[in-house]
Amino acid sequence: MLGGRYTLTDRVGGGGMGDVWRADDGVLGRQVAVKLMHPGLLEDRSFTERFRREARILATLKHPGIVDVHDYCEPVEDSDERIAYIVMEFIDGKPLNDVLTVDGPMVPARALGIMADALDALHAAHQREIVHRDIKPSNLMLRSDGRVTVTDFGIAHAMAGTKITTTNSVLGTALYIAPEQADGKGTTPVSDLYSIGVVCFELLTGQLPFTGETVLEIVLKHIQQPAPQLSDSFPQAVRDFVATALAKDPAERFPNAAAMAAAARAAAAGPGAGEPVREPNVIATVPAPVRRDPAQAETPRTVPDQPPQRRRSRLVVPIVIPVVISVGVGTAVLIDRTPWQSHAQGTGQQPSGSRAPVSSGTASAGQGGTRVRFRSRSSSVMITVWDVGI
Repeated sequence: MLGGRYTLTDRVGGGGMGDVWRADDGVLGRQVAVKLMHPGLLEDRSFTERFRREARILATLKHPGIVDVHDYCEPVEDSDERIAYIVMEFIDGKPLNDVLTVDGPMVPARALGIMADALDALHAAHQREIVHRDIKPSNLMLRSDGRVTVTDFGIAHAMAGTKITTTNSVLGTALYIAPEQADGKGTTPVSDLYSIGVVCFELLTGQLPFTGETVLEIVLKHIQQPAPQLSDSFPQAVRDFVATALAKDPAERFPNAAAMAAAARAAAAGPGAGEPVREPNVIATVPAPVRRDPAQAETPRTVPDQPPQRRRSRLVVPIVIPVVISVGVGTAVLIDRTPWQSHAQGTGQQPSGSRAPVSSGTASAGQGGTRVRFRSRSSSVMITVWDVGI
């Protein structure tokens, strides 16, 4: 029992920072969700501060589409109890990634309706100058009554500023990250709108706009490649909505979440949006891969391949010293644009899916992690990745 009132019953989820449990509140007689921080992270002050900040952010956001927080606890110096947890409302529903796995691609009207509800919640957060920065299907809960709830503000960013995240570093899940966020140009509310566009693309097609075998390859595609377009089997309004959401230039996206929600509802109500898309090929265009010159093609990989027998589900935990940040299970990336030098330098292999040519790359392996600096024509980024098997 936690705090003399919360009895944990079932584990319902978890990630790199902690586990989420269903629990019974013995005082108020209700079910709640308890997010427990991993005990091994308690000694790192940055983790505790980030965990506390998530609770405070949730406490300031009052919207039916944002998970509500009830209680928070962290260790005190004179206590033997070494535990930190956030008590939140228990959501009777499933994350969108589970819904997509079971149901497959959605009818446009349904997908756009879900996105509109999520955008309403994000608009409330943006009005309080909070950018989520990690919008993805697993952080969007579809309740049993059809409503959507945005969860996991663990890496949310207050636009007023914070000292918790290392200067000049950005954070987000690679498959859904906005180009400017990945390129270290800062996050704004429209960065969340790009991520919503990626989720919408996935709900409509069952596919992601950008994939790859490495985090670096995926991130560079978000930065450099135009997004694939939906085929004309989708209504024009739906295609226009997705194309605007996935614009590389933030200024070419919807101006805010409210405007994007209105556009989603308008497209959902348009002709043909309520009909399933039966065309097998739902993507009209896919950017062509970059041609490699022979010298680049023969360059060995900087990081050796894992032996076949060890290939399994991986947890990628991004780290930039001295701050260690975990964003949960899945492929994630932390990019540091501050100066960095490697003792092991050489020409890196160019990812197969990038449109812009790559001039050079360097890498070094530290204790448990790999640092990669990647230069393109327009930018230079350093990525530090810890890949931990689970």
